Amino acid sequence: MKMINWFENTHASYLRPLLATALGLPALAQADWPPPSYTAVYDMYMDGKLRAETQATFTRQDQQWTFENRGQGTKGLARVLGVETEESAAGRWEGDDVLTGRFSHRSKVAVRKDRWSAEFDWEAGTVRVERDDRTMEYPLERGMVDPVGLTLAMQSLLNREQKEWELLVVEDEEV
Repeated sequence: MKMINWFENTHASYLRPLLATALGLPALAQADWPPPSYTAVYDMYMDGKLRAETQATFTRQDQQWTFENRGQGTKGLARVLGVETEESAAGRWEGDDVLTGRFSHRSKVAVRKDRWSAEFDWEAGTVRVERDDRTMEYPLERGMVDPVGLTLAMQSLLNREQKEWELLVVEDEEV
């Protein structure tokens, strides 16, 4: 099983700041739990030049949540390579616990395309990951999250002032 470091397997190193910004800052900055709905637009600069734009939208309705991130290269190498990324997740809260229901990832850099998704079945106790023509199934346990839901789970644990915790992140080929 794999611990929190989901950046380790991100395919393009220049996507990391874009994804980190979209996934982390808005939700972790909130003091309310569960966090309120919001939309945030980020411009990513490198060497003082705009390179990419990202829009992150978090929606909360009762005990349900959705989180969508869309980013693209706008200038320089990121634009030339056609950098695009899109991630979405949806789930629910059970008390203070974040339970992901589904996750999908799509990215494109030049001619390389990456796509995978995960379905979390809490009743059956399994998470099913689909990538290309492969399907993998893993046992599901509390504390397992998708890369997008990781932000919400961390916020929940921080709000509870827990000093130590462990989260398992479901990836495209491992947990």
